[in-house]
Amino acid sequence: MRHVLAIALAILALVAPLAAHADPPSLLTRVGTWVYAAELRPLDADLDDGSKIIGAIDARLAAINGELGPLAARSRALGGEIGAARKVLAELRTQRAGRTGDNDDRARALDSKIEALSARLADLEKQRDAVHDQMGRLSQEATSLMDGAIRIGDSAASIAEEPKADATKKRKATALAMRAQQIHQARLAFIRTLRGATPAD
Repeated sequence: MRHVLAIALAILALVAPLAAHADPPSLLTRVGTWVYAAELRPLDADLDDGSKIIGAIDARLAAINGELGPLAARSRALGGEIGAARKVLAELRTQRAGRTGDNDDRARALDSKIEALSARLADLEKQRDAVHDQMGRLSQEATSLMDGAIRIGDSAASIAEEPKADATKKRKATALAMRAQQIHQARLAFIRTLRGATPAD
């Protein structure tokens, strides 16, 4: 028995430092864990922890909104530059099509301009695609977080209606459900920001 205990203590001594330095669970993981526990044993749900998670969701959504503003402005600026470059490039190609020879200086100058502007246009489009990819990732994250807020709010509302819950738990659950709903409604503006951020080609 002592031998087994010694082995267990040795394993614990090795594992404990690793656990202490492990990455904290993601916000969405915390949402899933909380909702699962609340649905499994609603009367034992940690409503204070649920409130902390909702606060973290609200803070992250606010940060995402803050990131989206500059990205949307950058997307619009790049769209304008791309449109202007395409127009000039079309004009240069029209001028070049009117010259059949490759030996005159004007034709060579046009070819050089077309090549340089084509490279510039490709770079601008690459930058715009990168901005849109970043906006897409933020959009997915925000949507998942808003869905998480709804799940917590629904679970809290169910706890508030639980006949066996005491008055304090019902009060906390009601407040949590209301806060989750308010966050969801307030952050719907984020979706409107996204819809108006990306100009059409």
